[in-house]
Parts: sequence; structure tokens; C-alpha cells
Amino acid sequence: MRVATFLLRPLPPASRTPSALARAFALACLLALAAPAPASRAADDAPAAGRVLTIGSASHTPREHYAALRAMADWLATDCTDLGVSEVRVLFTPNLAALVAAFAQSRVDVVSETLLGAAELTGRAGAEAALLERRSGVRRYHTVFFTRQSSLLTGLQGLRGKVLALEDPGSTSAGFIPLQELAGQGIPTREIRPEELNLHSPAPDVAGYVYVYDERNAALAVRNGETDAGAMSDTDWNDPETVPPVLRSALRIFHISPAVPRSFLLVRTALPAPLKRRIAETFLQADRRPERLRVLRGYHATDGYEPPTEDDRAALARARATLHIPAALPTP
Repeated sequence: MRVATFLLRPLPPASRTPSALARAFALACLLALAAPAPASRAADDAPAAGRVLTIGSASHTPREHYAALRAMADWLATDCTDLGVSEVRVLFTPNLAALVAAFAQSRVDVVSETLLGAAELTGRAGAEAALLERRSGVRRYHTVFFTRQSSLLTGLQGLRGKVLALEDPGSTSAGFIPLQELAGQGIPTREIRPEELNLHSPAPDVAGYVYVYDERNAALAVRNGETDAGAMSDTDWNDPETVPPVLRSALRIFHISPAVPRSFLLVRTALPAPLKRRIAETFLQADRRPERLRVLRGYHATDGYEPPTEDDRAALARARATLHIPAALPTP
């Protein structure tokens, strides 16, 4: 059996600059996605001898996650040998859109994603939620909206005419959920570019939002008066490394969203049923083996898996509906 990795070929020392890494990473993504896709579903249903599996991840810092995913690929290569798996690869993409494209082209078979990514993958790319993923002991989490201690904000309706600091469009808890909460209360929204913050204010009935690409940046933007409010997960809010106590003491929470599943392990629906079961078993039992649990904890502080409940699947369905994604994508 072999384990291969795409998109993390070591660069020569002289090339290890952000621009060089970005060019190499982008080229590798294009090459990986340009490879011909399987001819039909028959290839998935055929005997699995010599089958190649691929674990995927959307990350702008692939080196940070390489060791953990490389170890997980090794587990699958070992545990699925008797089902004909001869090789397990690792594929990194620069963002969620590229990961969805890779999954839809059958370039990825297994992936870990939060609610937003899981909704996109199950609705657009032929994935199914095999397991719920716990991170830092949390199986469900909330989004908290916060403002300065001196602010008069008491609820979401007060964000009309104000500006909200969010992490980025690909974040579930600090991007998707906050906008979903505002839409649920009938509040129109408009994205504001950072350079517009001091030049234009949202219309009186509109909530503006700006992406600041880091949870701590959101907290700082609120404390410093650059935005009126911010939003992030309750796990990040309570993490002293993300929001130091001295910073949090200047802020207060004024709204908490309903809880949503923390993350999902997804597999490609078209894989043979015995192989899907084995993949789920491998991850479901990983926390019982100390060496595998150490690897999990190094990947988004994951500490275990469990079967998703009907409530978890309902949350996934609601997210798809919010995004106007079909309930299910027909298997190719």
C-alpha cells in the first residue's frame, strides 16, 4: 500500500516566500483538478482491487495540517487493505469552492468540514455525512455576537445602520451563521470593504458587515471602535489565546445563536458500502488508540467521532435550504 500527498511538495529554500508558495500551490491545485474524472459510476461499483482513496482539505496553510492528514491517510491505507485499497492520497485545495469542485469530480473521497462546507459538499458534490466530529470536546457550538461594554446594543435589530466584523466567507460560526441569524430576523445586509469603513455607513435599515479574516481581529475592531459589533464561535470567545482576558473584559455578548453541529466527517456517496463503513469505523475507533488520538488532537483539536443524530442531519438540511442548495445531489 502507498500513501501519496498532493500540493505539499517541499520547496527549495530560495522559493519559500509567500508569493512563491502561493504560485506553487495554485498550480498544483489546477493540475489536480484538471486530471480526468472517472468515466462513470461503474468504476466505483467495480471490484476495489487497486483502489486509490483521497483525503481532502481546504486550507490556506497546508503545511500546518500536513502531518495530521498524512497520518490519517496512513490509517486508511492500513485499515482498508483487505478491501482492495492500495494507495491513499492527500489533496489540499486553497478554499472551499475548490474542494467542492474536487469532490464533485471524484478527486476526493473523505473530508472533514464544518456546517457550511458540509452543506455545500452534500448538496453539490455527492458527499454524505458519515460521522459527527467533536472538537475540543464540543459536539455542538454557538455563534456569539458581541459589542463594547459601553455600547447600547441589546439585540440583532440594533445592528441596522451598524457594521459587524466577521472572519471570512468560508467560516461557519463567524461568517455563515451570523448572516443566517440576521436574515432570520428580516434584516438586510451589505458587505463593506475595509477601505470603506470610514467613508460610508450602511443605510439606516441595513446591517453592514466587513471581513477581517481572524477572530482576534474582529474583537480588536470592536474594542477599537472600527466596527459596532462582531461575531465568532463561543469556543473562540472563551479561548484565551484567541481573545485574551484583557480584551474580552472590554466587550460583552448581546446575542447567542442556536447551537449547530461542530463538524462532520464526509465520504463520497458513490463509494461501495463496505468501504464507506470501514472508513467510518476507522475514524469512529480512532480515539481508542492513543497514537491516533494524538494525531486527531493536532488537527483542529479533534478528539473523537460519533454517529450523527437526526437533529444533526436536520441542521445540515436547514443549512442547505438557507444556501438554496438541493436536498441531495444525484449520485453520478
